[in-house]
Amino acid sequence: MMRALLWKEFHEQAGRWLLATMLLAGTTSLLIHARLISVRETSVAVLLLGGMLLSMVLMIGPLPSESSNNTLEFLLAIPARRGTILFAKWLTGLLSIVGMYTATCIVGLTTAWSVGLDGTWMPKIAAPLCITMAAYHSLFFLALPPGRHELDAAIYAFFLGILAMLWSASALSDSHVLATIGIFGPAVPAFAALYYNSPAARSGMEPGRFATMLPVVLVTALTVLLWVGLPAAWLLGLFRRRRPTS
Repeated sequence: MMRALLWKEFHEQAGRWLLATMLLAGTTSLLIHARLISVRETSVAVLLLGGMLLSMVLMIGPLPSESSNNTLEFLLAIPARRGTILFAKWLTGLLSIVGMYTATCIVGLTTAWSVGLDGTWMPKIAAPLCITMAAYHSLFFLALPPGRHELDAAIYAFFLGILAMLWSASALSDSHVLATIGIFGPAVPAFAALYYNSPAARSGMEPGRFATMLPVVLVTALTVLLWVGLPAAWLLGLFRRRRPTS
């Protein structure tokens, strides 16, 4: 049943993913090839702003589109556990985001090397941003009120994204309480990567809050555990108590 559900979701979302990937990767390649801005600035501008908007397009595909087409009730009526159906939709959105960032990173690296530029900035920025958007996808999927159509879900995703950014930005606060709360935000890998790859941080002139907190790798691992591992386990019903058989 899981294989059939995943095939259905990937088949329905393939066009949306292909369009988003072509837009993000094509814009990245054009900016690098034109040399209007540096590879680092291209990575930050395109992968952060463009990647966030296109990730929202991919996020609202699996679940809200069913509500817009009035097919969600029919889907939930098939002989499969509700959590299994939702997990297939969650996994489809997650893999779509990861695939989009991976393809864009490969295209960006290839373009940079073809024109003789250093493309090592691409994976340094793409990896944490991809994890951030994957975590934000989980937050959106779990917090989305039922029955939302695509337009409502897009507006909801926008404002939820602002709250997630503010939550994660508190990790940079001088307050130990706010910094501790912010560490658990879904966008912490993006903030950590952007800070540590900034010229000020690399020169050692501004130590910042992250210098005395968890390293980027551990922060990223924590985000993956909280916002990818736990939602997957919850959707699969691993936290449910099994009833004793008589």
